[in-house]
Amino acid sequence: PVQLFMGHLVWSLAYGKVRWFGGPIGRFDFYLSLGAGAADEDGASSVAASGGFGMKFHLAQWLVVRLDIRDNVHALRAPLGVDEIVNDVTTLAGLSLFLPFSS
Repeated sequence: PVQLFMGHLVWSLAYGKVRWFGGPIGRFDFYLSLGAGAADEDGASSVAASGGFGMKFHLAQWLVVRLDIRDNVHALRAPLGVDEIVNDVTTLAGLSLFLPFSS
């Protein structure tokens, strides 16, 4: 098993509004992400990089659905002791909840 520890910068390329079937107007964002971190495999660590894109759909003012596709690139130690570069493509989906704070 390989554990990835990553940090990402996210840049929102475009945003828009959409209205589905005469309902309320919803917002969406399209973004790019670029990151770096470390990959840990059986106690041996290596540098890792990641890049990808995604979309956020605002279902309500406090609820967002997020879809990401990312390519994680890292070195993997083969059984004979030779390092090889590996691309792990991941697809992620998630929910974000925003809590209201007033000042």
